[in-house]
Amino acid sequence: MKATFKIERRGRKRKSGPRWPSGDCVREKIEEPNVIALRMPHRSGVPRHLAHDPKAETVLGRYSLNGLITAAEYDAGIYYRGVVARQLAAIGAPKSDVPSCTGEAMSRGKAGGLDDDEMVRRKAVYDQAYEAVEGGGGQHGAKALARVAVYDERCPSGLFRQMRLSLVGLMVVRGLCTNAQGIDLRRKITESWEI
Repeated sequence: MKATFKIERRGRKRKSGPRWPSGDCVREKIEEPNVIALRMPHRSGVPRHLAHDPKAETVLGRYSLNGLITAAEYDAGIYYRGVVARQLAAIGAPKSDVPSCTGEAMSRGKAGGLDDDEMVRRKAVYDQAYEAVEGGGGQHGAKALARVAVYDERCPSGLFRQMRLSLVGLMVVRGLCTNAQGIDLRRKITESWEI
């Protein structure tokens, strides 16, 4: 008579389902990124063939993908977002998100970690960028650009032209276009009837 042994297994039970000959579970087919991107509601305003583009994550990027702003204007907006974020971090300003309003995370970081020269440099870069933005589209354009580029909100109605003019002012200062090209862009924007 043969002796029978009971095999005792330890640990977590094996998942049920089909297996490869090696014993590994057969994984479900993963959907393509385009299909997943099309299900995201904030990407619905972008053409279907561009919904998977990383730019579609932000309002400024969606404006660029829809052809409402140029690639250079998009680059200027991204630069402005970075300048503002670095300045806010340097002065230790509270974050604009909901948890910071409840007192959980009031500060972006300690401003004490930066030396005085770095603080002065960040302030100078911020001042130069803000002057260019306000000089291009006025105070309304600067506020509209801040809402779109920094806080990722839609442009307030009626201020899209001023926001674009602010972006052009920043493009000239950053060297993304010449002063003559900036004047030509400003003329085209003010004459256009879009948005």
